[in-house]
Amino acid sequence: MLIEGLNHRPLKELADEAIKLRFNCVRLTYATQMFTRYANRTVEENFDLLDLEQAKAGLAQYNPFVLNKTIAEAYEAVVDVLGESGLMVIADNHMSQPRWCCSLDDGNGFFGDRYFDPQEWLQGLSLVAQRFSKKSTVVGMSLRNEIRGTNENANDWNNYVTQGVTTIHNINPNVLVIVSGLNFDNDL
Repeated sequence: MLIEGLNHRPLKELADEAIKLRFNCVRLTYATQMFTRYANRTVEENFDLLDLEQAKAGLAQYNPFVLNKTIAEAYEAVVDVLGESGLMVIADNHMSQPRWCCSLDDGNGFFGDRYFDPQEWLQGLSLVAQRFSKKSTVVGMSLRNEIRGTNENANDWNNYVTQGVTTIHNINPNVLVIVSGLNFDNDL
């Protein structure tokens, strides 16, 4: 539930390297539950609960400023550092649960799957849109990474994608909304 790599290198160094490589935008992934269920848990509490002592030690060494922040505050702090470095950010809703993805049967692929509650997803989009509505660094929000699974169908996709776009644009009409097609984004 934290941006990967922060336990290996200072965030500012990572941002500076992206600029040096002539990137101007970062796709910053997040899980819906980071904002709907775990937003008030600190990074340190989370790492302790998951017994991630080595990763926690790396954070303490390279990016200690995130340890006592909540999950939501830590994500925002990363956005702020990226913005201060001159990078734009696309907040990318990667999946519901904060874990590795993506397969046809991971339960996170399509609206109504085991871990993909459409109402919680809309709530998460709303929370992220609100949190970043005044931050010009966040230029886009991706509705969901690689929609997929045995339950996918065009009618439900259209219904929920329309709701997602509306949810975001009601809060921030200026942000670019990125929509993924079906079948791991292979069917537009």
